[in-house]
Amino acid sequence: MRSLRVGSARPPLALPRHAQLQHIQSRPILSWLFNPKEEPVIPKQLNLLKLSEPGSRLLFWDSTYTTPHLKPEFNERTVTSLSTGIAHSCAVVDGNIHVWGSNYYSQVGLTTESFHDDDSEEITDVHFVNQLANEDIVQVASGNFHNLALSKTGKLWSWGSGCLGRGDEIYDSLPQPVEFFHALGRDIKQIFAAGSYSMALATPKNGTDDELYIWGYIPFGEENESGQVVPLMKKSLRPLLVTSVLGYNISHVACSPWHFTIAATPASTSDQTKPEKPLLMTFGQYSDELPLEKPYSPLFLDIPPEDEFYDIKPWRTFRSVSPTSELMIKKMAASKGCDIVLMENGSVGVSDHEDHVARLIHRPLDEEIVDIAGGSSEVIAISAKGRVHSWSEPSSLTANSTSSSSSATSTMADDSLQARFNAKDMKPSALHPLLDFTKDERKAETEVLAFFDSQLRGEKQKQTVRLVEALFESSRLVVEKPGLSKCVAQYDRFTIC
Repeated sequence: MRSLRVGSARPPLALPRHAQLQHIQSRPILSWLFNPKEEPVIPKQLNLLKLSEPGSRLLFWDSTYTTPHLKPEFNERTVTSLSTGIAHSCAVVDGNIHVWGSNYYSQVGLTTESFHDDDSEEITDVHFVNQLANEDIVQVASGNFHNLALSKTGKLWSWGSGCLGRGDEIYDSLPQPVEFFHALGRDIKQIFAAGSYSMALATPKNGTDDELYIWGYIPFGEENESGQVVPLMKKSLRPLLVTSVLGYNISHVACSPWHFTIAATPASTSDQTKPEKPLLMTFGQYSDELPLEKPYSPLFLDIPPEDEFYDIKPWRTFRSVSPTSELMIKKMAASKGCDIVLMENGSVGVSDHEDHVARLIHRPLDEEIVDIAGGSSEVIAISAKGRVHSWSEPSSLTANSTSSSSSATSTMADDSLQARFNAKDMKPSALHPLLDFTKDERKAETEVLAFFDSQLRGEKQKQTVRLVEALFESSRLVVEKPGLSKCVAQYDRFTIC
């Protein structure tokens, strides 16, 4: 299938801005009619997979597997870039892209298998994207149903379905170039994708200023007068410059289908002997109202094609570590309702979007962590020993508000309890003073607990709440294979190598 343009789809509702909120309030029924929502399936409890043979291996799993699945096509091959969508995965080996998984929306590519009009089409054999065989690909990024590929020479390619950055909505099984950045005189540094949108970090040719661009179905909300983040879904056929991050040097970008977070420092021309610690800026927030599991929706409001800028403000900004800390960010990953931050020393921080106190907690785990990835209900991390740990979203994170002071004492001693405050119980100005956990761990924990207590009101002041070790249940071992170093996830499809 070369190319299929969507001509029969109902055009998006062109509502004026003052009518957007009213439009959103009526969206749930329309969303079900035009874009039925399929909740992400919680993965099955995986059996531990141990691999002792030497050499490179690639594994992946999702809700259909009870044991991580080995892809023998990648045995003894070095994978330089990984990405995964809602039901497909991509890997770059020797500058070439290989894809497997669902091809229902052309996201795998033009294969020898015929296109079937059902959801069961699965490309089980790894598909080599021969249309890019002459390009030296350095990075691949996948959304739900589309892919981006960046070549060593700076060319950007896209295929799959949705708004692919070329000025139209399309199903296209063949990778086609995105000419926007070349025409604008921009060099692309990195590419990102999640859900049904895409992003690129670029700089002007012969320049150093970072510029962040976004296009596709943009699901990020805006904060209303009550402080609530209201989903305002918009659609852009071409890349838009995100104006709110101009003047910042961007070191990391993490995308989920519901939000994106950047780590950035203000650009400065003055010499600094000690680099400034980056700010974390979060744009968008998880909402059940967002229809994300289909590539087209008439509910997204069109951004006029003549618009060049996207003006969205971060709904929260805070420092990643205290100014005196020696910790440095190695990688960021986005999950549902939170971000996971991996530090250079192997510790992990979790930033919860609903917790207005524990903004970011860096905790050394039992093993040094070398890579992280987040799905919709799980987070995985690879340790230096090649062990893959998984944390699941707990069924309940809230402490019992009727606990007595005597039971609170036992709560402090129970290391298995994980609880956190509801944001409604906190003062709006409550901010956790980010602590340097390189000092005594018990002392640091005592300080955080004391800070939590100081923020409680009235009868709740007698209740001591255990520090959140992480925002997930206790870890479990999923894979044990020496040499693992990379992992990616979207929704609950995970790929490691």
